[in-house]
Amino acid sequence: MIVETVKLVGQVAVGIGVGAVTKTFIQSITPENVAKFTKVAIVVGGWFIGGVLTIQASKKWNSDVDSIVTFAKKIKNIKNQKVEEKTETEAE
Repeated sequence: MIVETVKLVGQVAVGIGVGAVTKTFIQSITPENVAKFTKVAIVVGGWFIGGVLTIQASKKWNSDVDSIVTFAKKIKNIKNQKVEEKTETEAE
């Protein structure tokens, strides 16, 4: 449950960040004197570009979170094995 919450919050943050960067980039390269239709097309295209980038960035975020969880589980298992070995040695 905690991992899923971290993934969700991260995805929201990634989406907002990618959206803001995409919007700023598109605005910075769009000339002031373009026709209204062209401006609308640029904005719509920017939304699609932002959406594609957000999907990929969210997948990367989820993958990174999964890697961290897997690593933490391995560390926990190693620690538990050492505790069990120590307990078995003391019992003998």
